[in-house]
Amino acid sequence: MDRNSIIGIVLICIVLFVFSWFNQPTKEQVEAQKHYNDSIALIEQKKEAVYQQNKAQQSAITATAVTADSLVNDSSKQSNLLMQYGTFASAASGDDKNVVLESDLLKMTISSKGGKIKELQLKKYKTSDGRPLIINDGDSSVFSLNFFADNKTISTGDLYFQLPAADVKVSGNETKSLSVKLPAGEGKYLEYVYTLQGNDYRVGFTMNMINLNTVIAANAGYLELDWQQKLLKLEHSQTNESNASTVYYRYSDGEVDNLSETNDAAEDLKTKVNWIGFKQQYFSQVIISDKGFESPSKISSTALIGNDNVKLMKTNLTIPYSHQNAETVTMSFYFGPNHYQTLKKYDIGLEQLVPLGWGIFGWVNKYMVIPVFNILNGFNLNYGIIILILTLLIKIVLLPLTYKSYLSTAKMKVLQPEMAELQGKFKEEPMKLQQEMMGLYKKAGVNPLGGCFPMLLQMPI
Repeated sequence: MDRNSIIGIVLICIVLFVFSWFNQPTKEQVEAQKHYNDSIALIEQKKEAVYQQNKAQQSAITATAVTADSLVNDSSKQSNLLMQYGTFASAASGDDKNVVLESDLLKMTISSKGGKIKELQLKKYKTSDGRPLIINDGDSSVFSLNFFADNKTISTGDLYFQLPAADVKVSGNETKSLSVKLPAGEGKYLEYVYTLQGNDYRVGFTMNMINLNTVIAANAGYLELDWQQKLLKLEHSQTNESNASTVYYRYSDGEVDNLSETNDAAEDLKTKVNWIGFKQQYFSQVIISDKGFESPSKISSTALIGNDNVKLMKTNLTIPYSHQNAETVTMSFYFGPNHYQTLKKYDIGLEQLVPLGWGIFGWVNKYMVIPVFNILNGFNLNYGIIILILTLLIKIVLLPLTYKSYLSTAKMKVLQPEMAELQGKFKEEPMKLQQEMMGLYKKAGVNPLGGCFPMLLQMPI
């Protein structure tokens, strides 16, 4: 760089320095600018605060609107429930909870919805494929008490009962109860009480109606109990199981009858019945009344082949109601096997759920086959072995008859040549032929019917 260039750069720096010196702001100008900047910052802070305040107010307004809408919806819902269920509106919604009542033989799961038995297991038995034997699995059943209240039709199966806090378990000869309640206002309720003994297939069932006389329609002289059950497939052959399943019932005079097993059927029972049973191939569900169910009672049986159900059983029962402050209806259920001795011990004709056959056939089964079978079963033998032993025992018992039949047949066979000779000799004289043949039978000590009577006696057995 030459001398002139250096002088030029120095002069430029001097000019810039002098210009900056003379143009720098005064102290007053600096203070003014700082005040201005502080004012702008304050204004921005106020604007942000106003924005946040407005935002909070808008959120509060929105929340208030949502709450108001929710209250309106809840109020509308409550109003609808009151219109539909009247006094029972408070029980029209709830959670489907369960409580268990269990014994040595049964395990019952009772639901808050409808207060019904939601699931029932027979603990001593299994299905054909080894699964726990459950004859009721919740959706397969309907159990509802129907009546008029507040000019509305009430079905308790749609309402929620109050359950006890803990499960109940019973064993041996103990007896315990479990209560569920359907509230209908202060001091008013419907109560179901289930009672179970540790070693019994029979379940006590009591309905207590407390102060419902001011709720149920004054002109209602009866209530309707609607019980429906889809029979679940338990055995290997669904067709065989269906053909052995139907509705049985016992009239108050002791006569037991049933609907068709092989066809769909329905009937209106015009007289009082003591019990109605949904009979399956090897197990039954029976509802029993101590005083009998008043007429009419409706029953039906419908096949459901093609799914996991066997048949749909229905009954609609009449329960008298006399508008007392406290009314009690006592009933019971039988949930168990179609075992003759087990059913007979209740002494109400339940053993007729087991078809033993007509006339003499039934007597043989009742007084010989079943007792022997039960004795052999007491040794805990396989059923196949029991049937084999039972067959051999029957053959031994029938041996004298069988021997006599065979002996008579053998003698008749020996006499065949002589009988043929007589038939040829007296073919033109039927009367003479008959006399000669009878003389031949007498001489040989043969009874021509000796082989028939023993065979006839063996047939029922």
